[in-house]
Order: sequence, then structure tokens, then C-alpha cells
Amino acid sequence: MSTSIDALTNLDVVAEGTNGVTAAVSDVNDDLAALRSSAGSELQADVQAVQDAVDEVETAVATLDSGGAAAAVTAVAGLATSARTLLDSLDAGPCAQSTTSTT
Repeated sequence: MSTSIDALTNLDVVAEGTNGVTAAVSDVNDDLAALRSSAGSELQADVQAVQDAVDEVETAVATLDSGGAAAAVTAVAGLATSARTLLDSLDAGPCAQSTTSTT
């Protein structure tokens, strides 16, 4: 998930255009779908926040060809924030590896 989010947030929206952003969003959607099915109920709100942000990116991408690059950049930034919250929750949650020895 973090790889696809990083790829999208580091994407040059203006240079890559609609096709580049659409491909990157598709990768995020794939990762999010896998995470949604395996995440516990305590993470579903964060997963939904990322999905909502992805939806905003998809809406903004639809206007790229008509000068909507600023909206797309803003939407991608919002997605990055939502994704960071989700990833932080994953790192802190029961899925996180413990660094404490039990021996």
C-alpha cells in the first residue's frame, strides 16, 4: 500500500496527465481493496477515509484535460494525508511487529 501511495503522491500530475494519474490511482485502489478485506473493524474508518480520498482524486482527474491540474494536485495531497493516517494505524496496530523479546 505504501508503495502505491508513494508512487501516486510523487507523480508529476501535469507531466503524466490523465493516463499516468489513472494508472497510479488504479494501483492504490487494488491495494486498498486487499487491505479492506483483511483489515479489522478498528481500521475500517481509516480505510474508508482513504477510499473517499481516492474518489476525490478520480473526480479531479476527470477534469485534468480541461485545466483541472490544481484540483488534482490538491486531491492527491488529501489522499496522501489519509493514507499516512491509515499506514500509521497499521504500524501501531496488532499487525505491527513487536520489537520486544519474549524470552
